[in-house]
Amino acid sequence: MGKRLTESIKLIEKGYRQKVKKERWLETEPNFVNLKIDYSYKDCFHKLKVIVTDLLEKTETKKVTEITSIVPRGSTFLISSIKCPDCGSIIFLNKHWNAYFCCNGRKKKIFEIVKVKEKNESKN
Repeated sequence: MGKRLTESIKLIEKGYRQKVKKERWLETEPNFVNLKIDYSYKDCFHKLKVIVTDLLEKTETKKVTEITSIVPRGSTFLISSIKCPDCGSIIFLNKHWNAYFCCNGRKKKIFEIVKVKEKNESKN
């Protein structure tokens, strides 16, 4: 009887630790370095292009894609979703990884924003 009680208490403690760990993970606010857009692009963010790289590829080829939605964050805006440069589907920001995950192909892709530019700028 005592052994079962000890095991059940250990399971309850383990479940509580997992719950607290998950709550802390969801409460943490990550730092975003290159995903901020100036307030002047609030209504015309479609005029911007995003240069991304796939973190899982060994060759670092840069791809150009479009912004599909932004959300306000303080005095700037945060890019919440982009178009996948490979399959064209809309992929959303994973806040804790600071990246965009696409699983719509044969391979899993993880995109990270390198630069945000205006569409009419020349290629550099």
